[in-house]
Amino acid sequence: MKTKGFYVPLALFLALVAGLLLAQEATTQGATTRFPWESGRPYTTVDQMEASPDVTVTLFLPMVAGGYTPPPPQADLYIEALQYETTDEYVQITNRGNAPQDMTGWRIQSVAGPQWYDFPAAYTLAAGASVRVHSGPDGFENPPTDLLWGLAHIWLNEGDKAVLYDDSNTAIDSFCYLDGCP
Repeated sequence: MKTKGFYVPLALFLALVAGLLLAQEATTQGATTRFPWESGRPYTTVDQMEASPDVTVTLFLPMVAGGYTPPPPQADLYIEALQYETTDEYVQITNRGNAPQDMTGWRIQSVAGPQWYDFPAAYTLAAGASVRVHSGPDGFENPPTDLLWGLAHIWLNEGDKAVLYDDSNTAIDSFCYLDGCP
């Protein structure tokens, strides 16, 4: 194959450096040549440049739909806040993941008590959502954003630690304050 100028080698070098060259197709006066580093995956043209009047180089990338499987959506829960010095105490759990989480079997522990809160069966925390679990005399319930632990104070003003457990009793996250922190 005869090429003119430096455009073809320069284009190939830049594509290789960027990790984008999976196949090359060179057309010279109507003849097509495929190079051996083709992967056999579906391709889509990302750039086509003319190196000279009789040579055209086309660079290819694998198509996302044909060669890439994105990771499955996942929930990612953590304790975002804990309010302990009011008559409406709460611990706030947030799902910063991209999938909802069924909270059946999940629990929160107040370590200083120890006291436990069990999430209601079939309660689901949506992706990107938060829930506050309230306690104390002014605690209230307004699902799905607010759940009630009870009307007694749970969190010690001197210090405590909240631990979030999943349905297999694995500690997922914890949040401590004052004397409740080791």
